[in-house]
Amino acid sequence: MVTWCQQSNGSQTQLLQNFLNASSCPEIQGFLHVKELGRKSWKKLYVCLRRSGLYCSTKGTSK
Repeated sequence: MVTWCQQSNGSQTQLLQNFLNASSCPEIQGFLHVKELGRKSWKKLYVCLRRSGLYCSTKGTSK
């Protein structure tokens, strides 16, 4: 799921087309709540999606 920025002037379709037609791969990062099987609690992970892979950290925005 992609969350669109409310401040953008373009339509969602135009934003999606620009994203898919870009020659470079954008770096997407942010917090993600995950739950392990058999557990009742959720963990907050900081994830970074790069061209080289998906990176996770429990300590925040370390690069």
